Amino acid sequence: MNILLVKLNAEADEIIPPVGLGYLASAVRKSHNVEILDCLKENMNLRDFLGFLQGKKIDLIGFLFFSMNYEQIKSYSKAIKEKFPGIFIAVGGPHPSALPRETLEEIQEIDFAFLGEAELGFAQLADVLAKKKFFPKDLEKVFSLAWRNKGKIVLNPKKILENIDDVGLPAWDLLKPEAYPQAPHGSFSKQFPTAPIIITRGCPYSCTFCGGSLVSGKRIRYRGLDSVIEEIELLVKKHCIREIHIEDDNFTMNKDFVEKFCKALIKKNFGITWACPNGVRLDTLDRELLLLMKKSGLYVISVGIESGSDRILKSVKKVLTTKQIREKIELIDSIGFDVIGFVMLGFPTETEKEIEKTIDFVCSLPLKRINFSCLQPFPGTEIYANLIENHEIEKVSWSNCFLFKANYAPKGLSIEKLRALRKKGLRKFYLRPKILFSILIEIKNPKQFYYAARRGIRWLLLA
Repeated sequence: MNILLVKLNAEADEIIPPVGLGYLASAVRKSHNVEILDCLKENMNLRDFLGFLQGKKIDLIGFLFFSMNYEQIKSYSKAIKEKFPGIFIAVGGPHPSALPRETLEEIQEIDFAFLGEAELGFAQLADVLAKKKFFPKDLEKVFSLAWRNKGKIVLNPKKILENIDDVGLPAWDLLKPEAYPQAPHGSFSKQFPTAPIIITRGCPYSCTFCGGSLVSGKRIRYRGLDSVIEEIELLVKKHCIREIHIEDDNFTMNKDFVEKFCKALIKKNFGITWACPNGVRLDTLDRELLLLMKKSGLYVISVGIESGSDRILKSVKKVLTTKQIREKIELIDSIGFDVIGFVMLGFPTETEKEIEKTIDFVCSLPLKRINFSCLQPFPGTEIYANLIENHEIEKVSWSNCFLFKANYAPKGLSIEKLRALRKKGLRKFYLRPKILFSILIEIKNPKQFYYAARRGIRWLLLA
């Protein structure tokens, strides 16, 4: 079969290789022809995409589907079926993992959807479709698949990878990370080119605003250290990568593994820097570990702060206090790391006074940068379920699932007021001479300036 894996274009500050599609490609390429298309990197719209298909013989298209992609998936799928009716369409990612039945009910042109990790099931599906003539009993055996049988939607049992290394390394030769622009996750990098890698999957925590475990489960699984070092060596030697970005949710959960990883990097002496732009949990860090991480090339750490109110932190099951947050961030800063914080505004029952308190709190911390976002009630999260049950929201506009947009505001606040408070927080934090100067001296060339300025304008002026 000829398979095309697609990341759609969108409003985005980061333009990074879709490493998840790289894993999917590795899962199917032994038996099928596969190509990866990053429409964001190529700046492709629907017309461009259909033109791209015109010159190819594609049998199966797999779309990466975030909630913000809903309307795009709908229009792209309809256009594909009109112009290329023989192409099968499959989707996977956070949105169909949370709402598989609704996804197939609402977008009839989609043939298949995957729940959670899709490598095992997608490879099985490709083998089934390659037979040309297949039967329902064949599809019943495909792991984690949502499909239609005589008009009725069937949800097959979910299955996650017990051993992540079984899939092998992502198909970096198809992703070509060295060809990506200087717009990495986290805005800035010490060295270019950069590449994202994933070392762990799963999250045991129960934060009410996060749906990460819908895709990768609650149990955390680590790759083998040899596999991780092999991947970094491949990226350095074959793709000229100078900086690695670990995109895990819980990379520092296992202190012993992190220590072995750092010591392996030091021994290999690749000459690279590395970062954790997706964030690590503050309560997993101590001085000894931080010093070793710094020695091995780590220079910036992103952390989830979420709120400056202990009441809100408790209500969203963050399992951290503002005192702990301050102590850990001051420790990280004292060792010489840049610290980037993530904050959300607009949690259920949160008041304007508490939001103002959060803004003041983060401005008092030794942070290099801050990312304020409006709470998004993503499908599959506890917050989403509670808001639906309590009739505080009826239907979310998935197209508004961007950081600077909002679908919901707590009682006593409007969406417009919430967005104004977000902009106020951004301006209060960033329009300080010390912060502005620290950002300016990080910019190394015109390309990096372009992407940093674009983000600044979007956040401070247009948001």
